Amino acid sequence: MSLDGKIAGNDGDLSWLDVPSECPESEGEDMLSSESLHKEFDEVLANTGCMVMGRTTYDTVVSFGKDMWPYADIPIIVASHRDLPPNHRRSVSRMSGDMGKIIISAQQYAGPDKDVYVDGGNVVQQALQGNVVQEMTLTIIPIVLGEGRALFEQVPMQRLSLVQTSSNSKGMTQVTYSIVDAKGYT
Repeated sequence: MSLDGKIAGNDGDLSWLDVPSECPESEGEDMLSSESLHKEFDEVLANTGCMVMGRTTYDTVVSFGKDMWPYADIPIIVASHRDLPPNHRRSVSRMSGDMGKIIISAQQYAGPDKDVYVDGGNVVQQALQGNVVQEMTLTIIPIVLGEGRALFEQVPMQRLSLVQTSSNSKGMTQVTYSIVDAKGYT
């Protein structure tokens, strides 16, 4: 997410994610090529038992190519009214309807010892609106887009409690908050 809370530029543009870092230690590498960022993402995925993502996010990840699929065999529920393409991965299924019910299904896939990872602007917004998010981790990229799609559009006020922060040599900061008044997966 950009420093000003955007997850995409106008018309879903993600080219800003490939902008070289201006931090002296990064030697002009792209923001997302950071080894520490990949390590952090791998740690998150190791604790993920199921993912819920929106159709736009799913289509975007698929467009990166078959060899670029970052989720291994983690079960993924795509929240969409549209059918998935016939050649989708076996670990991917589709559900539509109430986001709370979708999250409950995801938690059943994940089991009691793993997390549900919610990804995609619309899906995150629906989960926050439904008060079913218990913890939220954000990676903030040091860029201000000014215009674009905000992550927290149409989301009610959420009281947060800081769990942890970390940063890397590219100037990215990862912040984890617990949601104070979350209902959770009931």
